Amino acid sequence: MDGVGYALYDQEAFINDISVAVPLLNRIGDPVGAVNVAVQASRWSTQDVVRKLVPELLQTAHQINKGSNREARLLSIYIKACLVDQRSRTKQRLVEACLAQ
Repeated sequence: MDGVGYALYDQEAFINDISVAVPLLNRIGDPVGAVNVAVQASRWSTQDVVRKLVPELLQTAHQINKGSNREARLLSIYIKACLVDQRSRTKQRLVEACLAQ
């Protein structure tokens, strides 16, 4: 990411694939996941991806990181449920516990 706030891969993993991702951060700013979009290079230029998609991804990540709306909070909770070791709880009980916070 080199301090720009997003990572861009132009056909580095797959032919005809441009992928851009922005980080999801925990409360202390450590990365815990990412929001990613991949598009066809034959239909998008890297400049268009940066101009049109990066701002939307940054806004989405910001909403998830801050929990500024219910949908973003629920997605963040689901991501936590997928990341947390579930030795002592089921996903449903973990989601309920997160919602109660």
